[in-house]
Amino acid sequence: MPRGFGCRVTVAGLVGADGAGAELRAGLVAAGVEEIDLLPRAIRTTTKTARSSDSAQHLLRLDDDPDESPAPGPGVGTRIAPRVREFAAVVVSDYDKGALPHAEIRAVLDAARAADVPVVVDPKKGT
Repeated sequence: MPRGFGCRVTVAGLVGADGAGAELRAGLVAAGVEEIDLLPRAIRTTTKTARSSDSAQHLLRLDDDPDESPAPGPGVGTRIAPRVREFAAVVVSDYDKGALPHAEIRAVLDAARAADVPVVVDPKKGT
């Protein structure tokens, strides 16, 4: 995590209003993330991932990833776009789950371009 390099880290996203969402928030706090903007959605289940590896390589990944769309409402991109000037860089990763609709991704990209803030995008199918 960039925090290990002395960077200030802000994490924004959607989670379910469930134990896994609370566990994610607690893990981010424990990792030293200064600002956490996780929007809980009562009808969404937080995705859980388990990884198995030996000391040198990743062996297995298991996802408990319900096929649910985020509930409508103010999205992550809508909340982040006005704040882009505060960041040294922005990473956009949606895994094609709909947490960042195209219009919101566009708003973040436009704001970053105007602020001369670099953006890294992790595209998945359909995004």
